[in-house]
Amino acid sequence: MDIFLPVVYALFGLFLLRKYPWFKPDGIPLAWVSWAFILKILGGLSIWAVYTYHYSYRETSDAFRYFDDAMLIYGTLQDDPAIYFRFLFGINLEDPSLEPILAKLRGWHSSYTYGIANDNPTVIRANAVVAIFSLGNYHVHTVFMAFFSLVGLTGFYAFLAPLAGKHKKWLYACSMLLPTIWFWGSGVLKEPLLILFTGLMLWSLSRLRMFSAKSALLLLVSCLGLFFMKPYTIMAMIPGLFTYAVLILSGSSRAWLKAGMVHLFFFLAASNSSVFFRGGDFLHIINRKKTDFYNVAEAYNAGSTIEIPESNSLPDLLIHSPGALVRAYLRPHLFEVKSVFYLANALENLALTLLLLGTVLALFYFSAQPTPEFLLSLSFIIVLGVLIGSVVPVMGAIVRYKLPALPFIAACGIAGWSAFLLSLRSGQKPMSFFRRG
Repeated sequence: MDIFLPVVYALFGLFLLRKYPWFKPDGIPLAWVSWAFILKILGGLSIWAVYTYHYSYRETSDAFRYFDDAMLIYGTLQDDPAIYFRFLFGINLEDPSLEPILAKLRGWHSSYTYGIANDNPTVIRANAVVAIFSLGNYHVHTVFMAFFSLVGLTGFYAFLAPLAGKHKKWLYACSMLLPTIWFWGSGVLKEPLLILFTGLMLWSLSRLRMFSAKSALLLLVSCLGLFFMKPYTIMAMIPGLFTYAVLILSGSSRAWLKAGMVHLFFFLAASNSSVFFRGGDFLHIINRKKTDFYNVAEAYNAGSTIEIPESNSLPDLLIHSPGALVRAYLRPHLFEVKSVFYLANALENLALTLLLLGTVLALFYFSAQPTPEFLLSLSFIIVLGVLIGSVVPVMGAIVRYKLPALPFIAACGIAGWSAFLLSLRSGQKPMSFFRRG
């Protein structure tokens, strides 16, 4: 049964890939999609193997604690279904009668929320739903998470494909095979759900021109899911999302001016966030969160901590932004390799260096005619990178936090290098590369 049930669900997943047009993205052979699903399952199995045989700390490992908590909640379904659904929908969880169960849940609570939604219950609830189909088989959850991730990455691809031009296969391959996406984005963790909600949000956003109740509902649900899954992601994307919406609704003329005004508005809003956000001001949250990371790293003897300069004012934050971007996307580098896992991250960061250079080329070649997709991508890459590089001092954690930016970096990088190579052949700036067909 341990092998049989996951294989059955994997085969059913392959059937769904062939049946539904969603999984037949423009320019990508169906065989590629099927292999992407299989590779993601293998990625999820790799996480299970690493945290079973190498880092065997089940009590504290994300790879198991969300699953174990979900099984505790699922176990109430037979004896008292009302308890199961109360946990599923968050109904009166302060009831003292639930305290014996809450006391056993290792991943449900979080000490560091600062008024922001705690994302742990979301992934536990998702696994509690999957448990109805898995009957407690861990590897069935791996198959489900691999499928969720593939759905989300397909949404990423649909949104970003216009940037890749004739090189869509390169974008698809990068989106699926970059080590961070393949490994962390495939297991029984938060990342597959993060990818799912982000991809669905981007896909529904791309349908803004062809407004329908269906796409609007999907946009709302995916935004809410993303907020409860990884609040920092949706917050980092808000300026880019508004820029995208403004350009779609008002046209792309004076795109940089419109984008600048939108970002200035949100910068001023963040600067005065204490006025309307009960969690405190923006800089206070950044510094408190950074301190929490240092404390946890010290408690668990993390050997990959790095120094982050203090940002006591907004000018400090701006001055330190270039260094934050380097920390977020380019570390660890090859000279910091201490183990095989460091080596994988360093090699990926070497590839990211090339893609980020391509992003700079794209900025140079297409500055006169940026598309909404490009400006959203550029905004998210910068804002998320500055946040991560200003807050997260543990290189092992940085790898996971930067995951949602990687497809955007791949798309912009491929676009920039394509334009550069085309300009070498033609001797002209390919300014029409980004124009909609």
